[in-house]
Amino acid sequence: MEIIVFEDVHAKYEGYIYKGALLFVSGRVVKEIDQVRLVADEIMLLEDAAADMASSVHLQLTVEGLSGEPLKELRQLLKTHPGSCPVYLHFGVGQQTVVVQKLPTSFRIRPNKELQGRLTKQFGKDCLEVRYGEPHVA
Repeated sequence: MEIIVFEDVHAKYEGYIYKGALLFVSGRVVKEIDQVRLVADEIMLLEDAAADMASSVHLQLTVEGLSGEPLKELRQLLKTHPGSCPVYLHFGVGQQTVVVQKLPTSFRIRPNKELQGRLTKQFGKDCLEVRYGEPHVA
């Protein structure tokens, strides 16, 4: 599909447009007899789009592993990545989820690649689920 980027949009997003960049482009579709084109309204790096379009983040945590220091580290991690995405903590004992707690709005985050990496390093590779497509209120 051909993407048309007019001068005003190009000027606004030119820092993202370079050879090899993986981009997320939104705009309007223009259908012609023999082809379909996308007229760009917004351009962002694919990585940024994934973080910005997340609708919720779910952290699976075990009660056993959540004494003082890990909980403080979790709080600090979330506070240093503010955004509009709600966070849900799923507390479990073994494989069984016991309690699901939605964190206050002051803990909403932007689940970028850095934060996801730090969370999985701290709490394990299976602790994190980023969900898309569920609307949330900022």
